[in-house]
Amino acid sequence: MRLTHETRHTEFPLNRATAYALALCLAGLAGSPCMALQALSPGEPAASAPTAANAETAKPEIDKIAQCREALRKAEAEHPGNTVEVADALDALVSSQIDAASVDQGTLAEVNRQVQVAEAAAGPRSKAFFEALGVQVEVLVALNHPSEARPIAERLFEAAQQTFPDTDDASTAADELGMVCSTLGDFPCSLRAYETSLAITRKISGNNSPDLVSPLNNL
Repeated sequence: MRLTHETRHTEFPLNRATAYALALCLAGLAGSPCMALQALSPGEPAASAPTAANAETAKPEIDKIAQCREALRKAEAEHPGNTVEVADALDALVSSQIDAASVDQGTLAEVNRQVQVAEAAAGPRSKAFFEALGVQVEVLVALNHPSEARPIAERLFEAAQQTFPDTDDASTAADELGMVCSTLGDFPCSLRAYETSLAITRKISGNNSPDLVSPLNNL
């Protein structure tokens, strides 16, 4: 995670009408919402069926992962040890895997290394270290380990509010905590975190900023 980027978990929001229809469907209280959600037009392929378009879309993401892995090897050769350059290369590599939805145990090992390198190279109050913690949270959630991600997200939230108050970094850290709490079903925690993110963004950018779209979408 880059602390100033748009949080990944909000890329495919479920609108409230669809969510309501899905809830009715699952509860067996309505027929038409279920039909609307399940219906496929004649001749439409199943959603899970691989297509040439899907393959073409995935290829650039796979290529980017390979490029980032090569960049990491170069950084390790030119800047060996616990260096900022290696930390940045690890961040790019792990982020490319998150973007490609290609996170596995190898990704977790890489992000754990990123955290260690960033802390050693830049210090425990640096943006590089906070970025590494944010990426670690995203990887753990992607691997269905939100309970392990929560203490890290809480640590990141507190540290960012103290070290970089009223900044994009603090707003994104709050957004990360909101995402983790929401995944765990702790909605009071999630709401508080998202409201904090929203308040910071409004303070930085004003009430008409496009940066408000993501935090508002989470509420």
